[in-house]
Amino acid sequence: MRTAWLTATTVGMLLWTGPALTQDAAGPSCGSFVVTPHAHDIDFVDNAAHGESPGDFRLVESDLVIAGDRVGRSYIMGTLMPSDSGHVMTGTAIAEFPNGTIVSIGVAHVADPEDKSHYEEGEIDAAVVGGTGAFANAHGTVRAKTSKDGKRESMYDIRCD
Repeated sequence: MRTAWLTATTVGMLLWTGPALTQDAAGPSCGSFVVTPHAHDIDFVDNAAHGESPGDFRLVESDLVIAGDRVGRSYIMGTLMPSDSGHVMTGTAIAEFPNGTIVSIGVAHVADPEDKSHYEEGEIDAAVVGGTGAFANAHGTVRAKTSKDGKRESMYDIRCD
């Protein structure tokens, strides 16, 4: 019960952390677009058994930038899963824009889930499973890429029909 309460509380805090975007800020629309996430808060929560174990989670909050302008914010919660192939995290990401939100879920293989300093080089493909506002009925994909130098970009390809 404690774990369920902690998870629900943490997700609630992720959704309501930080100031809201101004309503006149430009946001993307359905279709294909690229945002550059600038992570400013990465945390690791040691949940359940002490030390790295299934059920631990990583929380990430990022500003979303297009052409140098902050157009949104993203909130990600990845949960460490048991795996024979290293560290596997399943994650839910919420991209919040002034004109609506986009929700995606996916799987990531990470070298060290407790490392809060950076993202590993590579790509993560996730399914866009819904949205609100301008992104109501959203479906499609998002590919998050991190280069060797740590630069990140998320490429959305979504339909809202």
